[in-house]
Amino acid sequence: MKKNTTLTLVLLSVIFILGCGQGSGPDDPRHYFLMEVQREGISQASTQDMVLLVRPFALSPGYHSKELTYRTGSSQYESDYYNQFIIDAGRQIGEQTRLWLTKSGIFAHVVPTGSTMSATHLLEGNITQLYGDFRDKTNAQAVMSITFYLLDITERNPKMITSKTFDVSAPITEAKAENVIEAYNEGLKQILGELELSMQKTDISKKEQ
Repeated sequence: MKKNTTLTLVLLSVIFILGCGQGSGPDDPRHYFLMEVQREGISQASTQDMVLLVRPFALSPGYHSKELTYRTGSSQYESDYYNQFIIDAGRQIGEQTRLWLTKSGIFAHVVPTGSTMSATHLLEGNITQLYGDFRDKTNAQAVMSITFYLLDITERNPKMITSKTFDVSAPITEAKAENVIEAYNEGLKQILGELELSMQKTDISKKEQ
């Protein structure tokens, strides 16, 4: 009985903190969010006619594709029915990555799944962490971790060029769902900046043996 009471109090605490506890059932209004980042600075001119295909990213099991996820204890996570992404997180982050790399100029073209353009390279991503960390309510953080896989697909058998994982924790300035999204945006901007820099330093035409 004591254990159930503790879990209930933890869940109610998170709901109250994030301002989504005004209702008590599925008929209460939901709030929908979209992650968006803007690349700033000068774009480089691609010296090769390379076309990058970016697929929607995979989301590791345990993280809800739409509802925001909060970490409340060492092994305790809660999904937020009332605050969620308007489209699943993997599609959102994949599209934001595509738009960012388009502006970077590293590739002549960066296209989504379904494009009729013949691609020379493929970028896949696996989102391994995506949650608001409220274990310390005075220092809440938006945690994001993404592993990127860049492949050369000009031959019958795709060849791995590089794989890298980027981790970030961005401060949540106020305990509200919209501030969780703002922190996600800040974290994603940092990760995509690091991804671009990594690609600039990588010989994209070189394949792992």
